[in-house]
Amino acid sequence: MRRHLAALLLALAIAGCSAPVTSVNTVDERPHLQFVNASPTAILVLDGGVVGPAAGYDGKTRTLALETGSHRVEIRDGARTVYADTVYLGGDMTKTINLPD
Repeated sequence: MRRHLAALLLALAIAGCSAPVTSVNTVDERPHLQFVNASPTAILVLDGGVVGPAAGYDGKTRTLALETGSHRVEIRDGARTVYADTVYLGGDMTKTINLPD
């Protein structure tokens, strides 16, 4: 009986041990896009799809990570197109698009 109790206590002690905790940090090496002077109502359209408010990618709050290559970028504010161009992004660059006031 004592032998079984000792074996049980040993098993519980071993089960209570946990593996070491590790973390892995990766660097995002994709190109990024940011917009300066975007109005709160301006919408970002990327490669024909609506992404969301352009002001959210101001470079202070966050930037938009994209795949390397050419992208069609449009900023629309209501019925008006504020910006439209095809831009090439490569490497780990951050492209800043200055929108008109």
